[in-house]
Amino acid sequence: MDITRIQKLLGHEMISTTMIYARVQDATVEADYRQATSRIERQQTPLSNQPIAVVNWPTQAVKVQETIDNSV
Repeated sequence: MDITRIQKLLGHEMISTTMIYARVQDATVEADYRQATSRIERQQTPLSNQPIAVVNWPTQAVKVQETIDNSV
């Protein structure tokens, strides 16, 4: 995996922080990682392009009334 992708995945701002966790590529570790992520991806529910109805969703914009104190 590209080091900048790992950086984004871990949420690091500095690449030097990500380099602390980086290791030389090991084919066995890579194979184990890919197998594990494939299992996780197979367990995920696929996204749907059908909208999901929300119960009690306001149909109009709710106005928030502010109290302004002009007694300075």
